[in-house]
Amino acid sequence: MAAFEASLDADPYSFLLAARAYRYDLILVGYNAGTSLAGQANTVTYAIRKVIAEHIGGDNTMTVGGIGRGALVARYALASFEARNENHQVERYFSYNGTVPSQEEGEELKRLRDWPIRPLKIGLVSADFTSEMVVDPPEYSPFDEGKKGAANPGGQLITSELGSWLLNAWTARTRPHRQAPAPA
Repeated sequence: MAAFEASLDADPYSFLLAARAYRYDLILVGYNAGTSLAGQANTVTYAIRKVIAEHIGGDNTMTVGGIGRGALVARYALASFEARNENHQVERYFSYNGTVPSQEEGEELKRLRDWPIRPLKIGLVSADFTSEMVVDPPEYSPFDEGKKGAANPGGQLITSELGSWLLNAWTARTRPHRQAPAPA
């Protein structure tokens, strides 16, 4: 976990410092990489419930997402909340260089409606990242907002270009809370 945090704080762009400048509190969640997608999502679910339980007043909103497999895990956790008709209180979901689910994971997600419905879905991909996740054009993308950035030759986990865009998206783009339809 320390290495992950350090990679978010690497020169020349520290996503952690930039997020703090926007007055965002970041909660980094680690999970056992050898666990199933559902097991990993349980860790994210626990963290979301803990934040909800400790939330005290104000107009704070929650953004949940991840980088690589973490984006898939967060997606599964949010879709699970909605399949249970449980309010996760998340307004924005983001995927940064998100991992495409395996066939088995895709089938699990389909049973949960595939994508969370309530939050605004934000997708970011660096140009050198190969993925089946399309962030643009919007008509072919599962994301409400998306950006493809320049190649990231290494070092920083989140580039200045995409990190700045993401923080601006968190600040500027919200939509009214939407109720997920009842499961079919």
